[in-house]
Amino acid sequence: MCLPTAFSILTDSMPAGRRQNIGNGPDPCNFELFKLPKDAERGPISWHRFSSDIDWVGIVLSSACLGIISYVFATITDSPSNIGTPENIALLCAAGIMIPAFWIWMNWREKNGKPALIPNSLWKKTAFASVCAMVLLSWAVLNGMETILSLLTFSSSLARNHLVLVSTVLSAGSPLLMAIINPSWSWWYCAFWAMLLGPLSTDVIFTVANLIITDAFTPKTQGLAGAVFNTIAQFGTSIGLTIFAIISAGVTQGSIYSSKGSPEALVTGYRAVF
Repeated sequence: MCLPTAFSILTDSMPAGRRQNIGNGPDPCNFELFKLPKDAERGPISWHRFSSDIDWVGIVLSSACLGIISYVFATITDSPSNIGTPENIALLCAAGIMIPAFWIWMNWREKNGKPALIPNSLWKKTAFASVCAMVLLSWAVLNGMETILSLLTFSSSLARNHLVLVSTVLSAGSPLLMAIINPSWSWWYCAFWAMLLGPLSTDVIFTVANLIITDAFTPKTQGLAGAVFNTIAQFGTSIGLTIFAIISAGVTQGSIYSSKGSPEALVTGYRAVF
């Protein structure tokens, strides 16, 4: 709910260009409620608008289709032969019908000027469609690798400790490289290596966490432990972005540069964060 809303706020309140690109990127953005730009004038909230301005059919079709596919995928992980059971065949057929139904419904909503959950015209932007396919496959490989790695390695606590230590030390080099970077340098000098080293410790820790959860908890509690771990990981993102934004803004405002929005002043704040 927060991400698409944030994108909409940035798009509405900033003209297209560099500032909007920075806002939509991974740079820390810190919104305070009283600083949010005023929204466009809208009609009064009513049950009629609640029923007509939200694409409920699209929501049901997409949620049901994704839920069914995810469920069938879960049932065939233990044994691929499970895909041949009558209930899974029926579910896959239902999901298969929902996919073109969703496309037809989106097309109808868009042609008639009604709000559509995911308008078909969105996919006509080839760059966007391509990057969506890339991130789908990238996340599939990344999470799959983490799971399989936890099954094949890390047989002893000593190996786990060494991996966590080495990967953490290497990842610590990532912000240090960015702390000395010169914006005029080629991207390959520092930024590339920082991007390469940055995720190492996170990937290892997530894999080790799967093993710890499996070893330390009973099957009844493993689901809860996994949920808590992932929640803490997401909360860490919020804490990190907030702390980074405070440090960066504070150092930039206290810099010697008269124009606090100049690239030199901003880089001073970024260096302090790194």
